[in-house]
This record gives sequence, structure tokens and C-alpha cells, in this order.
Amino acid sequence: GHSGGSFESDQGTQLYTSDKDIKFDNELEEVNFFFVQSADYKKGEYQAVIFADSKKVGEKRFTIQ
Repeated sequence: GHSGGSFESDQGTQLYTSDKDIKFDNELEEVNFFFVQSADYKKGEYQAVIFADSKKVGEKRFTIQ
């Protein structure tokens, strides 16, 4: 994967922290994405958004306490 940048999506310009290329062969497959930060995460609300071919296909909000 790559670290940080931007890309154009169906929802405008998106900024990202990290990405991962996934080979899709039309089979159900589990994909894991691990993001290791060099410092502690700050408390608060976070959001992970998944894009495929520049289209948003999922998102998850979570809180770090």
C-alpha cells in the first residue's frame, strides 16, 4: 500500500492516510487492513471509509476512549 495522499471519487476529492491494493476475482474473500500508528491514538470519533474503483462501498465509525 501507499501512505497518504488524495484521489478523485464519485464524491469529490478524498484524502487518505493509507491504502491497499486488492486483487478481486469475483470470489468471497476476507480482507484485513491494519494501520499501525507511531504514537497513541487520540480519544475521539474516527471513521474508516472503503472505496473501490473510486466509488464509496462502505464505512464504519468508531470511538476511541
